[in-house]
Amino acid sequence: IQGIGLEFAAYVPSVLLIAAATGGNVFRSVNNGLSWTSSLRLPANAHVNDICIRTRDQVLLGTTHGLWCSSDEGVTFARCSTAAGPITDTIVGIAIFRAATIAASTGGIFVSTDGMLWNVVNVPLPVGVRIIALRSNDSVVVVATQHTVMAIDNVAPVGVRLQIPIAETLRWCDIAEDGTIGVVL
Repeated sequence: IQGIGLEFAAYVPSVLLIAAATGGNVFRSVNNGLSWTSSLRLPANAHVNDICIRTRDQVLLGTTHGLWCSSDEGVTFARCSTAAGPITDTIVGIAIFRAATIAASTGGIFVSTDGMLWNVVNVPLPVGVRIIALRSNDSVVVVATQHTVMAIDNVAPVGVRLQIPIAETLRWCDIAEDGTIGVVL
């Protein structure tokens, strides 16, 4: 997209490309980026923190103004919801974990089996501690706060396999296919 600063992009080869631009604009391409269509304008001051193409049809956007869902290849988006209402928390990461999709907000975790209706997952976070990153491979979910990395092997109920306190301020984490956890301090 010429002349536009991109924040995030997600791609399914030869099928769909979703790009989030500075200023809260979301674009989609179905021809490998040759042409682009605007599909969403986020609320003022909103930014995309993560994009997940769950299936060919389902696209999820984690933003500073909540979780947004599309069931039509990113043509249109609406706020994802729990039974209590729309998810408006800042979403820091979205990951596929086994048959579920997980979205982490700064204050908690949401899980969905269909990508549209979401449930709150109780994660053992101390008061005032914020989640800063969420990553997954198919065997473990890694949740990072400013001073802790948690490896979770089950989301219903939550099974914390490993909790590692870190003295320095954690900036980011990721997980490799083999389960190796990397952190950036």
